[in-house]
Amino acid sequence: MYRHLLFVFASLFVVSPTLAHADTSPQQAHQLQLQGIAAYKAGNFAEAAKDFAGALALRPHLATALYNLAASSAKAGKSAEAIDALTAYADMGLIADVEHDAAFAALKDQPAFKAVLAKFDAIRAPVGVSTVFATVAGAPFLAEGVAFDPSTKRFFVSSVDQRKIVALSPDGRQSQFANAPTSGLFGAFGLAVDGKRQRLWVASSAVPHAQPRAEDRGANGVFSFALGDGHLLSTALLPKTDEERVIGDVAVTADGNVFAPDSIAPVIYAVDAAGSTLSPWLRNENFISLQGVTTTPDGSHLIVADYSAGLHFIDVKTKALQTIDFADGATLLGIDGLYRHNDTLIAVQNGINPQRIIAISLDASGTAVTRVRVLSANDANIPEPSLGTVAGNDFCVVANAQWSRFKDDGTRDGAVPLDPVHIACISLAAAGI
Repeated sequence: MYRHLLFVFASLFVVSPTLAHADTSPQQAHQLQLQGIAAYKAGNFAEAAKDFAGALALRPHLATALYNLAASSAKAGKSAEAIDALTAYADMGLIADVEHDAAFAALKDQPAFKAVLAKFDAIRAPVGVSTVFATVAGAPFLAEGVAFDPSTKRFFVSSVDQRKIVALSPDGRQSQFANAPTSGLFGAFGLAVDGKRQRLWVASSAVPHAQPRAEDRGANGVFSFALGDGHLLSTALLPKTDEERVIGDVAVTADGNVFAPDSIAPVIYAVDAAGSTLSPWLRNENFISLQGVTTTPDGSHLIVADYSAGLHFIDVKTKALQTIDFADGATLLGIDGLYRHNDTLIAVQNGINPQRIIAISLDASGTAVTRVRVLSANDANIPEPSLGTVAGNDFCVVANAQWSRFKDDGTRDGAVPLDPVHIACISLAAAGI
């Protein structure tokens, strides 16, 4: 949710498992970017380029800094440096609309600039094959999460604006599962099925898009419902504070522990055994925008996606943290949904161009990346993916979340009506996963 324009990368990378590291650079790099933006706005383009280059020295795959370096270099009259930065940007698999950016007007007739445009065109080619499993009937809504129950083969789809969850049978038939009037649910975000305990866990936040009551504004919590009939089992709410927070995802471990990351505050919360208390489990100021969460195959570590920092591997016992933000050219930034299928992570990268679904192979320890490849990109069936779920040998995702049609204040951006919600699936077996 609250998508940011971020990064993409090429379709296949083999990467070193030794690149996990304690991440101490995000805040420094962020500060340098702010300095660079201020210098750029003031017309000090050479100084801006210096700041963006400094940010890249700390965070080599920070794509926003790379693009800004290209723009500021071009404005400073350093054409070669600008072309080098744009070429590096394209070599990472990133697409940018440089033809319509006035910063690059002086470069448009240069052969090297035209070569960059050719690289962008190649990145626009479709990757992967998907099928639309189901289209949710009724009034279209702002969908965010989807979960799969292996025992009944049902899918559950969450709605932020309508504050409800619908169930889809194996043949695609729809029924209402839970809603705000009967449960007090706020905007419904990420979902997680605990088949062993027959619960559906729901991350819920009273964001403006959910049109909350005045007394609910800023409220956040984790709800659980019985998988059988959808009745409310538990509610764990955060106490109201002045700190802005949004709980946008939730995960349940094999032993029943429930974790929920905050996409605004730098906190991962844990739910107690009764499901009634939500407490900070780990706060770390290097967290920037936490999103999806899963575990390593042995359950010893949480793996948490951070939109602007990569993947955090966190030892469950010691809470020691390692961060992998890139590996041999593969950017791991911009990940929203994160899931595990055996020893492979499936991740949804959105707010990027192109938006995509990737497979991240883990080493034998489960705490380092050995390979990254794209499963889906530029797919007409999946124009705006949000969260997903592993369903047997398939990966299924909310294919058209439509956050782009809303402003951050929750109001509609433009007059284009919402489309019906689609759930699209990719065969993991066909992809060799």
